[in-house]
Amino acid sequence: MLEKRDIEMIRQVMKEEIGGVESRLGERIDGVEVRLDGLTERIDGVESRLNERIDGVENHLTAVEERLDEKIDTVENNLYDEISRVYDELDKKVEKVQAGVDEMSRYYRISRLEQENTTLILKITDDLRRRVEKLESESA
Repeated sequence: MLEKRDIEMIRQVMKEEIGGVESRLGERIDGVEVRLDGLTERIDGVESRLNERIDGVENHLTAVEERLDEKIDTVENNLYDEISRVYDELDKKVEKVQAGVDEMSRYYRISRLEQENTTLILKITDDLRRRVEKLESESA
């Protein structure tokens, strides 16, 4: 068996080895923590830049939406103005056509009255001619 001194020596060597391993692990953990802190800073920077870009895109989209709203309003107003103008023109044309129809209606009534008067005059003339012929035949 091993003597107490050998066992103590083995213990001492083990302690030194364990201490070295702990020291190396501590250094490695410290290195990992430093790298992790660096990565965290880089991630924070990337996140910050992404947030700035997102804000920029949102601002751009808001500006585009406002311009679209303005253009839509302009187009709506132009359409309304054009529709009003066309409506007014058509209204004037309808009034002219109505005036023409009214004039033709008056002309038709006048023409019909003239025709009736002519027919009546012809009947009266024919009646007078017969009466004259009758009077001439009686007096002759």
